[in-house]
Amino acid sequence: MNDRDLDSREDHTLVLLRVEEAARRLQIGRTSATATSAAESWSPYPSADSVGSPSTPSSNSPPSFAVPTGRPPKGNTMEEQKKRMRRANGESAIYFGKDERWHARVPMGYKDDGTPYRRHLTRPTRKELVDEVRRLEKQRDEGSARQPGKPWTVEKWLLHWIENIAKPVVSENTYDGYEVAVRVHLVPGVGKHRIDRLEPEHLESLYRRMQKAGSKAGTAHQAHRTARTALGEAVRRGHASKNAAALAKPPRMEEDETEVEPYSVEEVQRLLLEVNKRRNSARWMLALALGLRQGETLGLRWEDVDLDNEYLKLRRNRLRPKYAHGCSDSAPVGGRRATAGSGADPA
Repeated sequence: MNDRDLDSREDHTLVLLRVEEAARRLQIGRTSATATSAAESWSPYPSADSVGSPSTPSSNSPPSFAVPTGRPPKGNTMEEQKKRMRRANGESAIYFGKDERWHARVPMGYKDDGTPYRRHLTRPTRKELVDEVRRLEKQRDEGSARQPGKPWTVEKWLLHWIENIAKPVVSENTYDGYEVAVRVHLVPGVGKHRIDRLEPEHLESLYRRMQKAGSKAGTAHQAHRTARTALGEAVRRGHASKNAAALAKPPRMEEDETEVEPYSVEEVQRLLLEVNKRRNSARWMLALALGLRQGETLGLRWEDVDLDNEYLKLRRNRLRPKYAHGCSDSAPVGGRRATAGSGADPA
């Protein structure tokens, strides 16, 4: 074989390689074009010709780009990544801030106007923040987390409770006892504390100070019962996580060793002679004979008495009405009201 034959064979081989490379590039171009057209014409609903008749590519046609029916082709765009990372409703958000601290936003419910309420937390490490978020979420799920808004102080809550919660539902005597305990003892003693930070030791210290100032143990018990009732309502409404008064120990009540001496027969006889001169003498006779309290005798009515069977029922307790001045606001005490034609000047 001479040199001319070798050169012609090399030229032929080079031409074949170039043809194969061109064919391969053409095939890749057709495949890309098919994929692009398939992505552009994608629809979640299959076409009429493809329903029930699977397509079989012919030997001359280029391979088709398969697209799953009912689902768009998967991509790796930034928008799709954000959608995959989006949090569900009610899930806490944790992120690393520009201040090089970890932050969290914990959904806690809704405010009075209906807008969402989220609690903001920050910690130096992610582990500490995650632990705090879990603790807060547990309180939220149990209903013991602090409600949105400015925290209540003991003074503010007691004044709100006694006027708006207790007064409409308790008796007048009970309200009077609550009002004295709140105004005289609880507000001056522990009113500046936040209601969610009040401790049993604060109340126990108050009881000791009351006794040192001359109050009896019964007075301290009255303040203790008032605080326990008021703080219990705050816990039920989610303003505090614990009832400090329920944990505090009130002072010990000493039994009164003074014996009550009953009236003698002569004293009872003299008393009955005097009450017979009054219109309501039956009240005193019933009290002496049956040992009834003053409110129980004042609350008796004729329908409560059965003379035939000789018994009576105690159905109600009448309270002594509070004193109220009879003059109107326009006529103060000690002033004179001018009348028509009198010529007198108003005081």
